[in-house]
Amino acid sequence: TLDFLSPTTGEWTSVLDREVREAWSDRYTRLLTVAEAEAISVGFLTGPPCGRVAPCSEDGRIEAYNAVLSSAGLPVLDLQEIFASAPDRYPTADGAHIEEGAAAFLLAAEVIHPFVELVAGS
Repeated sequence: TLDFLSPTTGEWTSVLDREVREAWSDRYTRLLTVAEAEAISVGFLTGPPCGRVAPCSEDGRIEAYNAVLSSAGLPVLDLQEIFASAPDRYPTADGAHIEEGAAAFLLAAEVIHPFVELVAGS
């Protein structure tokens, strides 16, 4: 999630906070290092277009999160691009969550499965 309730302060924290971005980037970089050492393939999906669900919902959150993923050197599938390029094929009810049924199946079969195979080296 791009916004989360801090267990330390009890306040909402955002990916727009520089320290949060740096911490996530560090964690993702360490994750990739561990995964590579264990011969585990790792890939991430970008955050889809923003649905407003948390109190801390500033514009730019998705872009900030996606930049963290890109800076960590992880293979990334850009869901924003997919949803924007084929809104009739992959409709979303709220801009962030794919509709159930055929659209979800198509997204999994046509987009996510090939990405997983690519990342896994199949």
